[in-house]
Amino acid sequence: METVETLLADIDREWKIISRCKQSIENQEPYDMNSIKQQIDISNSKIATMNMKMLYLKNINGVLKIRVTGLHDLDLSTSHKTGKYASDALFRKIKKGSKLGFSKYGNRKLRSRSHDFIIVIHVGGKKAAMVFWNDSKTMCGGDEEVIELKKSRHLDFEIYHTDSRSLCAIGTFWLGSLFKGHSMPDSCDTVTHSSVQLLPRGTLHIQSSYSEKVAETRRDEEHRSKWSTLRRRNTFVETSSSSRRHLSHSIYREHLVNYEIMDIIGIGAFGTVHLAKSHRDNKYYAIKKIDKIGKSKRFETSELNILKQLNHPLICNLIEEFIENGVLYLVLEFCEAGDLHTHLSRTFFGFNEEQITFFAASLVLAVEYLHDQLLVHRDLKPENMMLTRDGYVKVIDFGLCKQLKNRREKIHEIVGTTTHLAAEVRRREPYGIEVDWWALGVSLYQLRTKSQPFYGGRECEMERNSRITKWHIFHDLLIGLMANHPLARLGYYSSKDVKKHPFFMDTDFEAILDKKAISPYIPFLKDTIDLEYFDQKTFQDSQSSGSTNEEY
Repeated sequence: METVETLLADIDREWKIISRCKQSIENQEPYDMNSIKQQIDISNSKIATMNMKMLYLKNINGVLKIRVTGLHDLDLSTSHKTGKYASDALFRKIKKGSKLGFSKYGNRKLRSRSHDFIIVIHVGGKKAAMVFWNDSKTMCGGDEEVIELKKSRHLDFEIYHTDSRSLCAIGTFWLGSLFKGHSMPDSCDTVTHSSVQLLPRGTLHIQSSYSEKVAETRRDEEHRSKWSTLRRRNTFVETSSSSRRHLSHSIYREHLVNYEIMDIIGIGAFGTVHLAKSHRDNKYYAIKKIDKIGKSKRFETSELNILKQLNHPLICNLIEEFIENGVLYLVLEFCEAGDLHTHLSRTFFGFNEEQITFFAASLVLAVEYLHDQLLVHRDLKPENMMLTRDGYVKVIDFGLCKQLKNRREKIHEIVGTTTHLAAEVRRREPYGIEVDWWALGVSLYQLRTKSQPFYGGRECEMERNSRITKWHIFHDLLIGLMANHPLARLGYYSSKDVKKHPFFMDTDFEAILDKKAISPYIPFLKDTIDLEYFDQKTFQDSQSSGSTNEEY
């Protein structure tokens, strides 16, 4: 059984391997450099996996007593500013302290000194304690703070320079390091001394002791009550401002009367999708109804926030949004021909080579656009690929889509459809935008063969299906998109690598993007509104059985 101790030992061993490999590269030792670099990648992957496992072992409950004992090497070269603190509560506290003094830290007034600091401690993203620090406390240490832990993993520190009233450093302290040498996070009454490396520069020294028992004193209850009230107030303000920032003014006007709501054409994780006809332009749209969720009775607006960023010919775009009778309505483009999965089910063996090439090129352009916006779809599958009347593909359903801060940011939560989860997600490793290329590979295999690529095992299923193996160039594309290691996957470094694959040698991406190319697959539809490719019975069944997405 893996414990924190064994994982820390394994991580330490992998770091030593990486250090030795880098030393070999620097010294130009007579080894195969490619093999050494590959070993570094493998060790990094193992470290990431073990860090993920440690997160599951380190959900800590109890009471942590913490005292700051030192603060060194901060970057104070920047000129003094007059900006506000990131925390309004902290700003008010300091403003009050500048006149009345910090009663908790003595009667000394807060003066403008170059080595006075405020240290704010966060647990689970919420403020838990605040410490005043200056050089005079180096010998005796700062005041002791008692922090209650509830399934906590780490402490976050913000260091504010009280002279300039600006954030000057941040750092993270992983609580699992308190139990190094212990198989389980039991009571650890011994005092532990730790160092926290700060960014962009500096070191914070702390002294801590952990107890599994929660002290229920009157003072602690008042302390928690105060912070709980502050958190609720901050949460309300953040939610209100966030909602109003993301929802346009039109959201507060009644627009439902402008539409005739018709049949159900889709079932989502947070609501249903209806066909609707606009009384203004007599055009048909898809309206997604999203109900309030959870005890908080708030809207799940993540999909709306994503949709408002998007504008692409191969993505189902948002027309408008509004709230009425406690329901959020998203008005979307209507793709009359239904989803690719429905069309696939009506073929004998799957789509032909020309059709697959056209669909693949269209989907590559859509995924490329999403990744340029630093968005990971995380649920690419034929059910989320709609067809228009002229045979073009549009990607839909951004309920699981994730916004990244940069192209190399990694995600830890495991969501999506089981059959389309990338190898690293199944291994519970951190993952990035490359998971969409894996899902695209699985979808293309599915569109070609009407089966899943790994139903009988990776090599077994891939090698026995003649509709794949006889089409060598397509087979090579799928091998690249579904590479087991993310670094070896086609598209990991750039979407241009996918577009340059020989499979797309004769493909005119610009013509498809401008919709000047003629689709090789034109769905048969009547001139009037036609719901031939929307199976009402399927929606009723799915509504009773739940979403096809699985969240771990």
